Amino acid sequence: MKALKERIDEALRNRAAEGNILQARDLYHQNEDLRKQLQQAQSQSRKYYDQMTKAQLDAKQSVETVARIQEEKRSLETSLDCGRFILVLIDANAIPFLDNLVARKVQGGLDAGRRLRDEIDDYVRTLPNYHADDRVLIHILANVAALARIYRQQLQVDPIRSEEIVRAFVDGLSSSHPLTSFTDPGVKEAADSKMRAEVELFYRNLHCKHIIFGGWDATALLQTFVPVSGTNERITVLEGEDLPKVTSFRVIHLRSIFQSARAAIKDGNGSSHHTGLKRPAPEPVVQIHHRPRPAPPPVEEYDPSSPSLLLPPSAGRSSAKPSHPATPPVSSSPGPGTNTPVLFQNKYHQRLDPPLRYDKDFLGVLFSSKTKLCNNFYLKGHCSYGEHCSWDHSERLNALQLDTLRYKARTSACRDPFCLDADCTLGHRCPRGERCAISLCKYLPEMHTVDVSEVYEYNPVTQRRKLVHRED
Repeated sequence: MKALKERIDEALRNRAAEGNILQARDLYHQNEDLRKQLQQAQSQSRKYYDQMTKAQLDAKQSVETVARIQEEKRSLETSLDCGRFILVLIDANAIPFLDNLVARKVQGGLDAGRRLRDEIDDYVRTLPNYHADDRVLIHILANVAALARIYRQQLQVDPIRSEEIVRAFVDGLSSSHPLTSFTDPGVKEAADSKMRAEVELFYRNLHCKHIIFGGWDATALLQTFVPVSGTNERITVLEGEDLPKVTSFRVIHLRSIFQSARAAIKDGNGSSHHTGLKRPAPEPVVQIHHRPRPAPPPVEEYDPSSPSLLLPPSAGRSSAKPSHPATPPVSSSPGPGTNTPVLFQNKYHQRLDPPLRYDKDFLGVLFSSKTKLCNNFYLKGHCSYGEHCSWDHSERLNALQLDTLRYKARTSACRDPFCLDADCTLGHRCPRGERCAISLCKYLPEMHTVDVSEVYEYNPVTQRRKLVHRED
C-alpha cells in the first residue's frame, strides 16, 4: 500500500510540474508578444519623431525661402525702379517742326530740343505711374533731304540753302540734350521699320515705363499693342491734324513745337510729305499748362528778416519790375546748390542727407495747397522752364526758409539709395527710421536702416572720398 501511495503522490507531483511548465511556457510566449509590441511601438515612435523633425526643418526652410523670395522681389523692384525712363519716338517728316524754329538753324534746333523736353516733362508728370527720377530719352527720325524740300517752300530759299538750314537745325536739335538724338534713316519705309523695331524693343523693356510715339500711321505701326478693349496706358500718340486719329492710346498735341496742319508734296522716291499751312490748329486733347510768373525783386531790395510767404498776399511784395534777369537763390546749407558738387555717404556708399534746421510754421505754409514753390529754382539754382514754369519763382527766401523748403523736398523719396546726383533734392533716408510701421512706405527698405557710424564727403566730379566723421 505504501508503494502505491508513493506512486500516486509522484504522479500528482509530475502532473503539477507539467502544469507549471505549461503555465511558464504560456507566460514566456506572452512576454515575447509584449516585447515585440514594445519594439513596434518604439519603431513607430521613432518614425513619428523623424517625421516631426523633418516637418520642423521643412517649415524653417520654407520660412527662409519665403524671406529670400521677398528680398529678391524687393531687390528686383528696386533695380527696375532705379533705371526708369520714358521713350519719345518721333518721325519729323510726319510731324515737322515749326518753320520759325527751323529758320533759326542751330539756335532754333537747341530751342526746339529744350522746348520739346520741357513739354514732355510736363506731360509725363500727368501719367499715373510717374516717378520724379524718370529720365526722358528722345529719338527723332527724319529724311533730311525731304525736310529740306518741305522747308524750301515755307522759308522760300534755294535748295542748297534749305538743306544747309535743315542740317544746322538738326545739329542743334541733337546737341540740346545728351539724351536727345537725331537719325536720318533715308526713305519713309526705313523710318517706319526703325520706329516699329524700337517700339517693340523698348515696350518689352521693363525699365521703359512709357512710350510717346509720333509717326505717320500710329494705328498700323502700333497694331501689336492695341488692347482688346479700353486704352493702352503705356503708349501715348503725338497727333498731327491730318494724321489718322487713334482711339486705343493716350493722345497729345504739342502745338508750340510742331506744325499742326500740313499739305502733301512728293519727294524723289514717290513718298508723301507735307508742308506747313497757315490755318488755326484744333484744340489739343491734352493741353500742356504754361503759366508765366513775375520775376523776383532785385537782390538789393530783399530783406531776409521779412519772409513774404508768411505775410498776406498784398504785403511784402515789390511792385517794381527788375531790369535784369533774376538770380535764383542758393541755400546756405552744404551739399546740392553750392559751387562744389559734393554729397555725403556712409561706409557702404549709401547716400546720406545732412541734417537741416527748419521753421515749423513756414513748413506748414509750404504744405498748404496754396503754396507751390519751384524746388528746381530755389534749391538747385536754376529752372529749365523759366518764365513758363507752372510753379512759383516770385518769392525771396532767407537761409532758414530755403532749408525748410529743402526739408519738405526730402519728404519725397529718391529711388536710388546710392544716388550720386549732388543736386538731388529728394530724401535718401526714411525720417521714421527702423521704427517705421508703414507697410507701403515710399522709402526703400534699405533706407530705413542707414548706418551713420562713418560719414564720408564724396565729390562726383573728382570721385574723391574723404572721411569727415567717425563715431567713437
